Amino acid sequence: MEDFQVSERRFPRVKNKSPAPIQIKARQILHDARQERDKQEADYRPPEWQITDQTELQDYRTRKRKQFETVVCRVGRIEAGAWVNYARWEESHADFASARSVWERALVAHRFNHTLYLKYAEFEMKNKFVNRSRNIWDRAIEVFPRIDQVWYKYIHMEQMLRNFAGARQIFERWMEWEPDLEGWLSYVRAWIRYAKFEMKSGEIAKARSCYERAVENLAEDEAGEEIFLAFAEFEELCKETERARFIYRFALDRVPKNCAEYVYGKFITLENVILAKKGLEYEDELNLEGARRILGNAIGRAPKSKIFKEYIQLEMDFGNTGRCRKLYEKYLEWSPQNCYAWMKYADLEILSQEIDRARAIFELAISQPALDKPEYIWKKYIDFELKNDHGRARELYERLLERTKHITVWISYAMTYALELKEERAKLLDEWEKMESGFGELGDVESIRAKQPRKIKRRRHS
Repeated sequence: MEDFQVSERRFPRVKNKSPAPIQIKARQILHDARQERDKQEADYRPPEWQITDQTELQDYRTRKRKQFETVVCRVGRIEAGAWVNYARWEESHADFASARSVWERALVAHRFNHTLYLKYAEFEMKNKFVNRSRNIWDRAIEVFPRIDQVWYKYIHMEQMLRNFAGARQIFERWMEWEPDLEGWLSYVRAWIRYAKFEMKSGEIAKARSCYERAVENLAEDEAGEEIFLAFAEFEELCKETERARFIYRFALDRVPKNCAEYVYGKFITLENVILAKKGLEYEDELNLEGARRILGNAIGRAPKSKIFKEYIQLEMDFGNTGRCRKLYEKYLEWSPQNCYAWMKYADLEILSQEIDRARAIFELAISQPALDKPEYIWKKYIDFELKNDHGRARELYERLLERTKHITVWISYAMTYALELKEERAKLLDEWEKMESGFGELGDVESIRAKQPRKIKRRRHS
């Protein structure tokens, strides 16, 4: 009997311990269980309610409110979304008082959740309760003065309502909290939008007054550059060129050097337009000297490729090759890796028939330790020598191949001199044919003509 009891408790012995051919993981079991559950839920559909009178509607609302109340009682302190769903359901039934009550209860439960304030204010605004929305925004910025999104939303609402004075007041309240740079930039752009609004309304004087007030308040700030540029562009649109020039000069005296590059570019563009409109002649030295002074100051304070190009083009238009050379030297001193500048400098010397100067510039260029596009300058140099000295061009190819073994260099080298050999062979045959023709009947012209290259027309097979 005891032996039987012991054997009964013993587990059955497993003879085959090799793994099954199909392995099922716990993840697969859970996945199958979820699929089965979803299938069962899809098959189950709650009954459809058809409300026929006011009493049934009230019963339905009471039932739904009990469900929402149960949810917010269970998870309302943790999940703000439960309150949002409740309030939006009340809103969908146009019961704005009940929806407002839910929002207020949500703010008590989540007093430090600024997203609830945003949604609450949007609810009031969407349903055209503008003053109520303003009250909520005022409460929000008192509780969350350091959250930029609250200020942005409030200001955006006032701008949508075309209440620019109210938007400006909000910005001024925001500036009292000394926000970061993005806040100041928004303040600047609000002034600009306000001025553009006045201009679209045809109130030029009011728009100018708005820009002047903005400059007075923000000229010394880091974001003042944007105000100056907008003000100058406004004056250009109003055909007040002298006002625009004065604003640019005023800005350049106040904007930090690291921010002045774009201002200089706009100023130079304006000056070029003025010079073009006046139709400068060579004897108009006063305006030319003024343009040189402006461009020279720009290069000295905030050098930029565009400024060098504008200055060089100005001197080229007046035929001042010597000044162009000096400008290219300064340009390359500032940016020695710039292949565009080296090539344009060489082009200047080629146009001036200064072959030795152009060759010296190319040599200086390829000797630089770093270039932004070295393949361009080498190709330009080789093409230059192919037109002037084939021996030098061959030497350049050999020097280039010492630096790089790229296949395109080999192909270019081979194609160039294969073409050269073909041309030399054709010239030799022409001279030979002329010589044989000079011998008269003794000459063998036909055999020479047979060796000449021929053009063959090939037909395409359809």
